[in-house]
Amino acid sequence: MAKIFDLPESEEERNFEEQMSDLGVTVEKAGKKTAHVLSDWLKPGNAGGQHIYDMSVRKNHIAIKPKWAQKIAGNKTKMKLTFRIVRFEGKTALLFKESNLGFSTKKPPIENRAWHMSVSPALKAEFEKYGVSYGHYKISIVKDGYLATLEG
Repeated sequence: MAKIFDLPESEEERNFEEQMSDLGVTVEKAGKKTAHVLSDWLKPGNAGGQHIYDMSVRKNHIAIKPKWAQKIAGNKTKMKLTFRIVRFEGKTALLFKESNLGFSTKKPPIENRAWHMSVSPALKAEFEKYGVSYGHYKISIVKDGYLATLEG
């Protein structure tokens, strides 16, 4: 009877995939791993988390990305910043502005590099006293200068 319908003599002659295909079932092979896309294609400049924050506050220095340093300093090659520690949306943040009596920084010799300033022992003590966290900050323009809020 199998010869009339052109079927194999027994089901054992066909493999599992053929049997399931006849039933309309799609078979996925075990061992294949699936990746879920989480980001857009990364290009130089945004790979590895580079350039996604505006300011970095560390134990011994503060670094301001070139985009913001140029906004603050304009065409000058040096600037002085004064800081005020504030509470913003329940978190400690830094309010800062240009001032003749502020902490000094200057434009780096290599273009498109962050402007660095040393954190004095007195400033470090104030940061610790008011709970300023070390890490990456986003900068916003506010009425009295600039507001730096911790990311994350």
